[in-house]
Amino acid sequence: MEPQEVISENALAIAENETGQFGPGADKNYNAADGVFEFFAGEGENAWMPLNTLPDEYGDGREAGSPQTILIKFKPADRLMFDFMGPNEFGIDFWEENKPSLFWFIEAYKEPFEGELALQADAWYYTLMAIDSEGNFRSIVWEDGNANNRATYGGNFAERDNGGGYINQPWKFIIGFQGASTLSVEEYRIFTFNGFAQ
Repeated sequence: MEPQEVISENALAIAENETGQFGPGADKNYNAADGVFEFFAGEGENAWMPLNTLPDEYGDGREAGSPQTILIKFKPADRLMFDFMGPNEFGIDFWEENKPSLFWFIEAYKEPFEGELALQADAWYYTLMAIDSEGNFRSIVWEDGNANNRATYGGNFAERDNGGGYINQPWKFIIGFQGASTLSVEEYRIFTFNGFAQ
């Protein structure tokens, strides 16, 4: 896989950047005491926050649709989802018993991850989402400090309906969650890579 990090921001860097990478859609606050950045929305004001720069636009000499990975460390909000939007739209939500599922928006279809991980409101987690230029996708969600508490998903999206819409595509990363809750983020990182090991 040979990942190469092309950008990373911890909570302080997100604050100093005035959340320039994350667009509107939620109120934002740097919690210096806890060293975390918080996104929150009021009752009836569900959050929908795009990363302004596409993941394949970071780094030198990147081509549109080249392999792209995002890793984010977070404490969950209610009805959390991580979304990739492009010619197709897919992502991860935690809406059924706080367990991760992979959804395809246009197909109105979901598949659960493998593993028994279920988010707890007071715990920290990592989510990694990676897609290569051929439409192969891998994801893992795990608890900080307890890598055995994890869930995984993998598939070749080029074999799905509109499979060509997953090949050599740029993706916009978006975070969404239900209002009257707070998403805490400690850091995020974006990588490129050569492809998945077979």
